[in-house]
Amino acid sequence: MLNRLFDNLRTAAAQGIRRIIRRLIQWRQNQWSERHLRRLRLTPSFCPKPWLHAHVDAQGARRLCCIDIARLPTSFAECSKPLDEYWNSEEMRDVRRRMLRGEDLARCRNCRSDEKNRQRSERDLALLEFRDWVPQIVAQTEENGSTTLRPIDFDYRSAVCNFRCRICTPRSSSALQAEHAAQPEIAEALGPWAGLGNHERQQAESLMDQYREHELLRAVELGDLRKIYWAGGEPLLDPVHTKVMRNLAHSPKASAISLTYNTNLSRLRVGGWNWLESLMAFRRVHIFVSVDGLGEIGEYLRTGFRQEVFDENFRELQAWRQGRSRQVTLDLTLNLLNLYHLEPMMDFAIRERVELDAKLMIESLANSYLMIELLPRALKDRALETALCAIDKRGRPEELLGLRRTLQLALSRPSWEESLSPSEYQAKCARALRQWRAFEKLRPSPTTLQSSLPETAWGALPFSQPSLEFTGTHPDQPPV
Repeated sequence: MLNRLFDNLRTAAAQGIRRIIRRLIQWRQNQWSERHLRRLRLTPSFCPKPWLHAHVDAQGARRLCCIDIARLPTSFAECSKPLDEYWNSEEMRDVRRRMLRGEDLARCRNCRSDEKNRQRSERDLALLEFRDWVPQIVAQTEENGSTTLRPIDFDYRSAVCNFRCRICTPRSSSALQAEHAAQPEIAEALGPWAGLGNHERQQAESLMDQYREHELLRAVELGDLRKIYWAGGEPLLDPVHTKVMRNLAHSPKASAISLTYNTNLSRLRVGGWNWLESLMAFRRVHIFVSVDGLGEIGEYLRTGFRQEVFDENFRELQAWRQGRSRQVTLDLTLNLLNLYHLEPMMDFAIRERVELDAKLMIESLANSYLMIELLPRALKDRALETALCAIDKRGRPEELLGLRRTLQLALSRPSWEESLSPSEYQAKCARALRQWRAFEKLRPSPTTLQSSLPETAWGALPFSQPSLEFTGTHPDQPPV
């Protein structure tokens, strides 16, 4: 018995020392990277992504990156450009010229310090990841903004999804698209994409699927491809993902490619293909498991989430990565509801020894009613401080550092009541009320927002009047 105790103590001590060493190495790398970037005298608006990164969003639109807020496409022509045509188009040349001149780009607003949804923005992360490429970027860019560089980092998405997450938007989920299209109260969230006829939209999606597959395999053939980020939608349901990955898994070039996933972990196999086993051939693999809560909270926030399925697949994921340098991170979107139910997620992350990272919600026309900014500032900050205290009581473990940084970022944000004019605040509250009513009717459940929030939080919301009664039958659920 004493031998077992000493073994456990030695193991715990060794793990603690390894954690301290990893933190020191990461801190040193970040310090060096930031000094290096300052020496390069980059303009405040410069980002390497327009030179090295290719992105197709879940609706088939070419963008600078996943948080680019450029105007949404409204025609087949805008949704059907091949990469070769887009890469040195006037749009891309203009973006590069303006970044090198230091001009502020409105479409890059979500990376600004007051609007980013993580402690480090996409631009911050890209600058650190591609810091060694900066001299080459400058040298290989013409005065007109064209570049001889080709993308090495790809993020090609599909909207095919089997979940209807309340924090998501119809642009990223085929299941949500069907639901919103059938409900006038929330149909505005579909945006201009809904203006395309069904035939035109299907034609654009089919063509972009062909482009995505061809361009990824072509990048491998040319030796350009260094990294793929698979997200969606749900990447395991994306036929292009399956075709490309089955091809790459048997390629000798796979050992030079890094993979990052964002998956809801609802499945690990496609037909007879074992997804996890196919990942063994690649250089590095980082799997972000998209989950916003456990048990009833998780099932309320993500229609389609089942705790027992998640548990089974997570156990298999953990067994697969045992003894291998494969990273798994729980990816949580902080919202009004899970802000009050974070401790079970904290304990799960510590027990499983995986990082619990978090990001703030970016408001859309579909999810205003779950924004933490709906709460009065004092109540919002009190809930955030309670969550931070819960992390401190657990000894600020390494697994919760990402969550802690996001909670601190949320503390710096004002509530809508204090940051908006009275008319703007009333308009946002009216939209939130309309959304909440629509979803309560669409998705009847024993778990409700009111029953899951503390009375003080619920009472402070603009739709805190007694529960509304809905008459008539509930519409059939859209196909998933």
